[in-house]
Amino acid sequence: MQIPVVILNAGPTFHAEWGHPRLAPLEYSEVYSLYPLETIETPSRANWPDLWPLADRPGVYLILGPKMHLLHVGKSGTLGRRLSNYFRWSAGKGSPCRVVHTGWETRPMFVATIAVAESFEAAALEEYLIARVRPEENCLGWQNLMPNLKFACKDFALASDQSHIYPRPHLYERPLSQKQTITELDTDYVFVTATVRDTAQLEWWLRGFGSLVLAIEPADLQLRIHGICLQMQ
Repeated sequence: MQIPVVILNAGPTFHAEWGHPRLAPLEYSEVYSLYPLETIETPSRANWPDLWPLADRPGVYLILGPKMHLLHVGKSGTLGRRLSNYFRWSAGKGSPCRVVHTGWETRPMFVATIAVAESFEAAALEEYLIARVRPEENCLGWQNLMPNLKFACKDFALASDQSHIYPRPHLYERPLSQKQTITELDTDYVFVTATVRDTAQLEWWLRGFGSLVLAIEPADLQLRIHGICLQMQ
């Protein structure tokens, strides 16, 4: 049984818009039934108490309701370990599944996972799916704005080494926001400012270009990406 189509359709869009070209595409599991005796009408090849799908991989996990609608999206560096925090044996080994957290508005019936190539992608994919699909159980501060994003990036047109994927063409094709500005510097870099949402997607996109991008403001973003606060003239 496959993951719902709305999620399958969102994955390629995420990878095309935010994925670094050198990173592998997303990998999807089949849907896993937590209560196989209660979900005979929607049979799955993966059922409790089988191993969690893509258990040792980083990525996002999807918790689904009785009608296969998405209840919750979460991220983890090890998907199987995180799912085991939600669902455990009801008694001893071999007993039916027990939902550990009891505050669900709708009872979870299925889970699925999406594995990513690098663990830092998981947070970006989580936020993207929450914004795109709007799972009913998720609460995430998606609307936080970063009004003073500033960074410098290597200019493809000016750089002598054109074997890399450069960020500048992406910024012209898909601006980060309507208030984006690009200013050419005397060196082989351009200076970019924008008002954007403060999300893991943005940080992941910037990180994906490595040394080709230099984050300048805000300071906490610079610290997260480069590990230090740089003194800029």
